Amino acid sequence: MSQSAYSRRENGSIKITDNEWKRIAKVLDVKIEEICELEENKNYALSQSFSIPSFIIEHIELLKKENKILKNELSRLKKN
Repeated sequence: MSQSAYSRRENGSIKITDNEWKRIAKVLDVKIEEICELEENKNYALSQSFSIPSFIIEHIELLKKENKILKNELSRLKKN
Protein backbone atom coordinates (compact mmCIF):
# COMPACT_ATOMS: atom_id res chain seq x y z
CA MET A 1 0.00 0.00 0.00
CA SER A 2 1.35 3.41 -0.90
CA GLN A 3 1.99 6.06 1.73
CA SER A 4 -0.79 8.26 0.33
CA ALA A 5 -3.29 5.37 0.34
CA TYR A 6 -2.35 4.60 3.95
CA SER A 7 -2.69 8.26 4.90
CA ARG A 8 -6.20 8.51 3.37
CA ARG A 9 -7.29 5.49 5.41
CA GLU A 10 -5.64 6.78 8.55
CA ASN A 11 -7.35 10.17 8.38
CA GLY A 12 -10.73 8.63 7.53
CA SER A 13 -11.13 9.90 3.98
CA ILE A 14 -11.22 6.28 2.74
CA LYS A 15 -12.85 3.41 4.61
CA ILE A 16 -10.67 0.46 5.56
CA THR A 17 -12.20 -2.58 3.87
CA ASP A 18 -13.06 -5.79 5.69
CA ASN A 19 -10.30 -7.57 3.75
CA GLU A 20 -7.76 -4.95 4.86
CA TRP A 21 -8.89 -5.36 8.49
CA LYS A 22 -8.32 -9.12 8.14
CA ARG A 23 -4.82 -8.59 6.71
CA ILE A 24 -3.92 -6.08 9.44
CA ALA A 25 -5.15 -8.45 12.15
CA LYS A 26 -3.12 -11.28 10.64
CA VAL A 27 0.07 -9.19 10.52
CA LEU A 28 -0.46 -8.02 14.10
CA ASP A 29 -1.44 -11.53 15.19
CA VAL A 30 -4.62 -10.33 16.90
CA LYS A 31 -8.33 -10.98 16.46
CA ILE A 32 -10.10 -8.62 14.06
CA GLU A 33 -12.49 -7.62 16.84
CA GLU A 34 -9.55 -6.19 18.80
CA ILE A 35 -8.65 -3.67 16.10
CA CYS A 36 -11.66 -3.30 13.79
CA GLU A 37 -13.84 -0.20 13.80
CA LEU A 38 -17.18 -0.51 15.51
CA GLU A 39 -20.13 -1.21 13.21
CA GLU A 40 -21.70 2.23 13.74
CA ASN A 41 -18.45 3.88 12.63
CA LYS A 42 -18.01 1.86 9.43
CA ASN A 43 -19.45 4.68 7.29
CA TYR A 44 -17.33 7.34 8.95
CA ALA A 45 -15.52 8.28 5.75
CA LEU A 46 -18.82 8.77 3.93
CA SER A 47 -20.32 11.00 6.60
CA GLN A 48 -17.18 13.01 7.31
CA SER A 49 -17.17 16.49 5.82
CA PHE A 50 -14.40 18.98 5.34
CA SER A 51 -13.90 22.44 3.88
CA ILE A 52 -11.22 23.54 1.48
CA PRO A 53 -9.38 26.67 2.64
CA SER A 54 -10.30 29.77 0.65
CA PHE A 55 -6.70 30.43 -0.43
CA ILE A 56 -6.69 27.06 -2.20
CA ILE A 57 -9.98 27.81 -3.95
CA GLU A 58 -8.58 31.18 -5.02
CA HIS A 59 -5.42 29.54 -6.34
CA ILE A 60 -7.45 26.99 -8.29
CA GLU A 61 -9.45 29.79 -9.87
CA LEU A 62 -6.24 31.62 -10.80
CA LEU A 63 -4.86 28.45 -12.38
CA LYS A 64 -8.09 27.98 -14.34
CA LYS A 65 -7.79 31.51 -15.74
CA GLU A 66 -4.13 31.01 -16.62
CA ASN A 67 -4.93 27.68 -18.24
CA LYS A 68 -7.63 29.31 -20.37
CA ILE A 69 -5.22 32.04 -21.48
CA LEU A 70 -2.58 29.47 -22.41
CA LYS A 71 -5.11 27.37 -24.33
CA ASN A 72 -6.18 30.45 -26.28
CA GLU A 73 -2.56 31.34 -27.06
CA LEU A 74 -1.86 27.77 -28.17
CA SER A 75 -4.94 27.76 -30.36
CA ARG A 76 -3.87 31.07 -31.90
CA LEU A 77 -0.35 29.74 -32.59
CA LYS A 78 -1.73 26.61 -34.23
CA LYS A 79 -3.81 28.73 -36.59
CA ASN A 80 -0.74 30.67 -37.77
